[in-house]
Amino acid sequence: MFHHLPKAKSRLLVVALAISTSVLLVGCGPEAPPCSDPLRLESVLRMVAQGHDEDLGTYKFKTADIVSLEAGTAAVTSYDESIKRRSCEVHLTFTFKPTVLQKMNFYMDWMGNPLGAALKYGIPPELYWNVERSQQYKTDATVIRVVSGDRVSDAPLRLPVTYKIVKDEGANTFSTSTSYSTATTTPYLKVASNALAFDEHMRSVLKAHGTAVPSSMQYGQVTQPAVVASAAGGGSPSEREEELKLQRAADMILRGNPIRGADLPQSAPAATGAAQASAPPTAPAPASGSGPESLMSLITKYEPCGEEAVCLHTGKGNVVWMQASMMRRMDYALLDKAISSKTPVCLRDVTRTDAKNFAADGLDSAC
Repeated sequence: MFHHLPKAKSRLLVVALAISTSVLLVGCGPEAPPCSDPLRLESVLRMVAQGHDEDLGTYKFKTADIVSLEAGTAAVTSYDESIKRRSCEVHLTFTFKPTVLQKMNFYMDWMGNPLGAALKYGIPPELYWNVERSQQYKTDATVIRVVSGDRVSDAPLRLPVTYKIVKDEGANTFSTSTSYSTATTTPYLKVASNALAFDEHMRSVLKAHGTAVPSSMQYGQVTQPAVVASAAGGGSPSEREEELKLQRAADMILRGNPIRGADLPQSAPAATGAAQASAPPTAPAPASGSGPESLMSLITKYEPCGEEAVCLHTGKGNVVWMQASMMRRMDYALLDKAISSKTPVCLRDVTRTDAKNFAADGLDSAC
């Protein structure tokens, strides 16, 4: 029924990677253009959009249909005078276009519980059997559900991009090459493309059965967030937390995904272990000499602590350290669900590491 979508597959798509290059004339000057040169940033935006369109492949709707793509403040990271090469970095923001977010959440509801969604959106239950859910639709929705739960956040997607401006050999022109990973952005664009196609299909089903489009599908304007991070490394704490959460989920789903543009090495995540020192010692600790205990605790967020650990922040302000290699995919899903629903989880074999912090060997929904 959905001829514009690829046949259902039982595996998740590993994001295809490539190096994008664009050549722009800059006259006869030997100096490389600055990182903030409008033509360079325009070229970066174009190459990133093309890269995401390549990831979308045969999906009907493409990047330009789904998001508005903007570049933040560009920064120079290095300059090699001998070869006239300038290295730069910039954070891009993907802001969902009006009505796309509502259609995405309608799609997510239907993929999770179609009969419940029919009742929620005022669609006659008898039409439930006429609305197809392809395996690809369900798979793409599951990827986002691991990250966001049953609802898609209205926060823009943020993508760090590094790029180089290099003088072409024997000429007074310069080439721009980009390097970035689409692991945390392409899954959302797939869901958005599916959602737009699904909305069209739903409306065609309603029309074919002489049923009016319900008011719940008369989508209005999407409310845009008040703050959009623009500078490299910027963003509010909630935006940075969302970015970390997206990256963790993408790492679980697309294990081993390299950086687009393999000429640049992937940066290691900054260690955040120092955050542990700021947590006040208010969480309950095991009784002295009693050995490890399992405790129920409300977790408000989690984040990487360097490359080998994950730090869980409790509702009472404490930090619980867990070994990253011992964290299972279901543990991250459990944490995401518990944080969104504000319900406690069981920390197994908890021990005090110092006056303020703790360590745990595992997680469960109940002790």
